[in-house]
Amino acid sequence: MKKIGIFIIGFLIIFAIFFLVLGFLDNGKSANSKNFNPEDSKNYNAENIINNYQGIAGDIVKDIKEKSSSEGGGGGGGSEPTSTTQDFTQTQGQISYSIKNFEQNSFCNQYQGIDCIDKTSDCLLLVENLDNQVIGIFEINFIFSDTLNQELFSNSISHSISPGNNQTFASSFNIQGQDANQDISCSYATLTIPKKII
Repeated sequence: MKKIGIFIIGFLIIFAIFFLVLGFLDNGKSANSKNFNPEDSKNYNAENIINNYQGIAGDIVKDIKEKSSSEGGGGGGGSEPTSTTQDFTQTQGQISYSIKNFEQNSFCNQYQGIDCIDKTSDCLLLVENLDNQVIGIFEINFIFSDTLNQELFSNSISHSISPGNNQTFASSFNIQGQDANQDISCSYATLTIPKKII
């Protein structure tokens, strides 16, 4: 009986030790399983992958920008056309013309005794446009003066003359009273002559 009791007690002790060891192992596993989270590992791997791809993409974009800036800066500067501004000064000069057949006439319209109390003076000339291209306005100023060369009257006449053509310019002046009993002279001055680029 003692042997059987000792055997049973020993068996129970061994069994208890077995369960204790088994429980300890299970606790270690559960502890390890609690510390290990597959989601954390998956998240960690996904973040690493995204970061890696972002880094690669950033390097690619950086390389493209550097390449385009280097090509755009150097190549673009060379491809820009160089514009040279030249200052062409256009000189204008009078066209060729001639004035000829100048005439002046005076006649008395009325006498008082031997004195003229009403006189008319006429002045005319011919202007010719010698240019073969330009049509333009010619203006002539006629000046009527007394014997003391004092101006009594002036009158400007203008005409348009075509290339190679001519035009008669004429003006008249009438004077009455005692001042008519003197010689009246006529002169002219050119006011306007057409111009062209020469």
